[in-house]
Amino acid sequence: MDTGDIKKRYAELGKSLNKLKERRRESDARIDSVLSDMRELANESLRFADMARSDSQIIESLDTESKKPLRKPKEGKRKSHARVDYVSPDMRETANESLRDTDAARLPRHKSLWAWIQHWIQHWKAFRKLQERRREAEARIDSVLSDMRETANESVRVADVARNAKQTLEDLDAEFEKRTDLDKIDVTFLFFATALQCIRQYILANDKFRLTASEGDKLVANVVPKSLHDILLNSVPFDATTRADGFTTSTELSGYTHRYRTLGHDPIMGWVFGPMNILSDSLTKYNILESYSVQNMVIVGQIPTTQVFSKGYEQIKADKYNLPAAVLRQAIHFGSDYFTKQGLPLPFISTIDNDFSKTLLTRFNVDMWSVTRGAGVAVLVNSLVSYIHQLFYNESIHCTHKLYEVKTRKILSYSNLIASASNVIYVAASSYFGDVSAVRKLDVGGILVTFWRLINDPKFINQVKREFIMESFNEMIHGKEYSLD
Repeated sequence: MDTGDIKKRYAELGKSLNKLKERRRESDARIDSVLSDMRELANESLRFADMARSDSQIIESLDTESKKPLRKPKEGKRKSHARVDYVSPDMRETANESLRDTDAARLPRHKSLWAWIQHWIQHWKAFRKLQERRREAEARIDSVLSDMRETANESVRVADVARNAKQTLEDLDAEFEKRTDLDKIDVTFLFFATALQCIRQYILANDKFRLTASEGDKLVANVVPKSLHDILLNSVPFDATTRADGFTTSTELSGYTHRYRTLGHDPIMGWVFGPMNILSDSLTKYNILESYSVQNMVIVGQIPTTQVFSKGYEQIKADKYNLPAAVLRQAIHFGSDYFTKQGLPLPFISTIDNDFSKTLLTRFNVDMWSVTRGAGVAVLVNSLVSYIHQLFYNESIHCTHKLYEVKTRKILSYSNLIASASNVIYVAASSYFGDVSAVRKLDVGGILVTFWRLINDPKFINQVKREFIMESFNEMIHGKEYSLD
């Protein structure tokens, strides 16, 4: 973990703490609102209770009053009335009217009692609703208080993570190393891959599986249609080594030297100088400055390199098919020389250091064929080992596939490094003790693949390691999701 990543993690911790503070403020506001509602409900409950108490008193008084018997006339009066022998019709009508008035006065009392009963029932229902609202409010308060406790605990936890961030990152780093460490099966694959690479180095030595120049020409002739032999299979001018009788300047070209001393044989620069030499009947040496005119595969004189391109341009303008034919002829010539014992030199080395290019070709047999063959088979072995190792992936044991890929990359890097180091040690020790042919077993292609893996595999492993640590640290910061709704 670098300083920038740690600063970034601290910034995220600050954002998380600010978010928790904001949630706590929201919770406080919601609790104040709920408490205000509770106070209002309590006051409303007291008001309804007072009203219900008053109504019950009124109803009780009315009920008591309604149960009282009608007032009986005094016995003295009864006796006095009883002594009346005659009652006039007017007096009887007056008595009946009094009785009707008494009944009419008593009837509203009964109607008023029923109305108060209904009113009391409505108050009772409202009171029950208030009780239900109170229970809901209490449940909401319990929920808010629970959220506040959870928020407080989360704040403490995040503070602890922030306080111990350095130690946490170190622990995560150790956890990554533990999960990607090679187990018994991985070590078995490591030895298996190393053995395959060593066997490849022994079987595919640089001087093995080579063709002679004539065998290379025959191989190409079998591929090119016979109707095109005269056009495409004629000798190229940069294969000329013989000088004309009147031309005495040394060209340093021979059957054993022309491969690394002419640019037409350079695997990269040859695609430019080769077609131009073919079109202008010339050859250009490794230093670019020296060029020679060629007639019937005989060097007749020296010409400036600019003349090579000017004559080639004239030929291109003369016929539009001249350039494609020259490029195709160059490709066929590369194919015929590629697998031969002398081979083709490595790109640009002839121009940079011609003597070193000579040493590689003549002593080590290090050319394009040996390098590409060694690198290609090394990559093939790595792919084979990788595919087989992936078959042993178990999600329940190895967690994510990327972590398992790290183990595969370690196996390939270690096996290539061991095989290449053993090859270099073997060649150096054998040469030191007098085995001149040992240098022909130097696995340049495999060594290049090893360098490539040592550069790219650590990048991949560090990237996966960074992702693992960041994701794990983020999970520790954010924790489980919770809601304050």
